[in-house]
Amino acid sequence: MPQPDLPSELLSDIFHYLIPTDTTIFNYDLLSASLVSPSWHRVARPLFANTHLRSLFQDRYYTHAELARTRVLLDESHCLGADDARLIERLRIRTSDDWFGFPPIPQESADHIYAILALARNLTDLHLNLNVPRGGHDALKTLYASLKPAHPTIRRLAVFHSIFSPAHDGIIDLIAHLPKLDGIELYRLDLLPELVSVLASREKMKHAVIRRPRVREFHLCIARWSNLRSLHISGPMDGCERVWEEVARSCPLLESFYYKRDKLFGVEGPGAREENAALSQIVTQCQKIESLYLDGIAGIGGEFLVATMREGRTLKNLSIIECENVVMEEGGEWENVEKPWPMLEHLTLSSCGIFDDAFVERVLERCERLHTVIFKGYTKEGLRWPTLFKTHGFEIDAKNVWRRELGYRKPFSQTPV
Repeated sequence: MPQPDLPSELLSDIFHYLIPTDTTIFNYDLLSASLVSPSWHRVARPLFANTHLRSLFQDRYYTHAELARTRVLLDESHCLGADDARLIERLRIRTSDDWFGFPPIPQESADHIYAILALARNLTDLHLNLNVPRGGHDALKTLYASLKPAHPTIRRLAVFHSIFSPAHDGIIDLIAHLPKLDGIELYRLDLLPELVSVLASREKMKHAVIRRPRVREFHLCIARWSNLRSLHISGPMDGCERVWEEVARSCPLLESFYYKRDKLFGVEGPGAREENAALSQIVTQCQKIESLYLDGIAGIGGEFLVATMREGRTLKNLSIIECENVVMEEGGEWENVEKPWPMLEHLTLSSCGIFDDAFVERVLERCERLHTVIFKGYTKEGLRWPTLFKTHGFEIDAKNVWRRELGYRKPFSQTPV
């Protein structure tokens, strides 16, 4: 039945009553109302939180009925020419949702996911939170089969496991069929040869985040990823020396490097020395690094920090945290570095070793672009630092972060002769 052509102002007032107060709730009612006619769609569209479609199923757990309703509405939108599914860029699927309960629910859910992905032609990001569903491993197989329409468009894939385990065959097959994949995030996966092999074949890889892994032969992937721009590895359960050596050798375009190690799986003895040498190679060989973050790395010492001072000509953000062997005392090699970190803007040196006052003063004085500094965990040796910071234009904020204006220049009257 044709709908009356109501004034836009009146329609807008009516539609406002359909907006839920909880912003995490997908606005099914407003989307449904917008499909009544083209004029209703034009009025409703600005009121609809595009983030709900751009990042579908992100904010909370969704029922099987909500999944089915999403599929129906997007189907109808496509048939009417509104094609709202084109807005979908990111999709999160959790196997702990009741979509993957006991049969026949998993197959019905898979059909809905398949239909949604077939419409979401601009989808680029797929996030899979994988627990063993109530429907068991058969439900997982059904899920992987439902993802096929997304293969040509996916650029970034995230796979989270609730417990440490090898990758399911479905994940390995999925990665093998993503020709545009250039970003990967893996959590609690054992990097066994089958997974390493398929990851290495994705030679367009630019961004890799690996959390809580057993790295094994991961260096074989790095050897094929010459376009890598960012690498984030945290909580590895074994040594990473070969990975770092390969990064230095094969990743000349690397811009961001993040490495955090848990104390439970720390590296000591010869392994720590090898790691220090390999990390120093990254600083020396990867000449485009702008962001460097190291946390809990026992192997690195003052010589590593000196290497970053001398070689880190593009570094803008440097964070070294809980690396107790990083010591910068008077008479050290750092005194021979005349122009440390020429591009540095943000510096964090927290809970490391000893830092001499002269080192701190040289950094504040000669790093002209530096505007944010975090020094925490130095109760005794840092007694003079507040004075040094204030002398060089810094003020401390409520979070104990020292800041100064960009482009600060020390007044001429304070400049030593």
